[in-house]
Amino acid sequence: MYADILKEKFPQDEKNGLYRIPQLPAVKLGRILTRDTRISSPSDVVAMHLYSGTFSSGTIILTSTTCFYEDGSFLLEDLKEVQVNGSRLTIFASQKRSGGQNPTTNL
Repeated sequence: MYADILKEKFPQDEKNGLYRIPQLPAVKLGRILTRDTRISSPSDVVAMHLYSGTFSSGTIILTSTTCFYEDGSFLLEDLKEVQVNGSRLTIFASQKRSGGQNPTTNL
């Protein structure tokens, strides 16, 4: 279900580091997955965002069920909103914590 939505809605914009299947850059994805062992196969990746800035760079990887980012991951069922502004991808997710609080994460 989420994979179909990502294929349809996630922007393909190589200039801004936004990729979705079937146009994922194989060499870049291979290098990323060599370092990040949380994703078992390149075929699991549905979309990704490669970003770089003055002080940091990184990757957000989306599979059919999970969003992986540098400091963790969350299930796509917790996804609340995605905003794309040029090369900036902002993802809002509700993450349940003890005590019944559901804070929003801004990646």
